[in-house]
Amino acid sequence: THGAVASSYLGDELITKVLADWERAPLPDRLRSTLRFLEKLTHAPESVDARDLRALREAGLNDAAIRDAIYVCSMMNVMDRLEHAFGFSTAGSRLSARSLRWIGYRMF
Repeated sequence: THGAVASSYLGDELITKVLADWERAPLPDRLRSTLRFLEKLTHAPESVDARDLRALREAGLNDAAIRDAIYVCSMMNVMDRLEHAFGFSTAGSRLSARSLRWIGYRMF
């Protein structure tokens, strides 16, 4: 669902490039910095520290944007784990993507 939401904003072509190699995809530095942080938060949360937040701020993110990115990342990580545990999938759900784009992530 998150990929479908991203595609609805940025287009399928860019999201395909991002999913293949986000480090080399044509992204603004602000978004690339956010993805780098979220990857670290997901795979090595114990290593996240003030330097990571400083790097995000230097890339142009304010505290609200950082918080929102953490919330969405956390929600997607939980959804991934639930999908794996219970054997369901929301991948490619355009209806869910349209709903999330319309109402945003504020309900979570």
